[in-house]
Amino acid sequence: MLKAALETATTIASKSPVVVQGTKISLVYSRDHPVPDSLQHVVCIYFTLLLDNALTGLISFHQLAFHGNTV
Repeated sequence: MLKAALETATTIASKSPVVVQGTKISLVYSRDHPVPDSLQHVVCIYFTLLLDNALTGLISFHQLAFHGNTV
């Protein structure tokens, strides 16, 4: 059982900290709210994460294209 727990912890640790925290927030929210509200919350969290990744990529592209360096 300890081996399985360590494997799970390793898998979680290999993921983006932002995604792990977003998942944790969604799970805690879902525990205390009805299913439709919980699903809407998940949509909002993951849309925010996708938007953040898109903006980070756009900023990096702009800096590389126009300034020759990255963040």
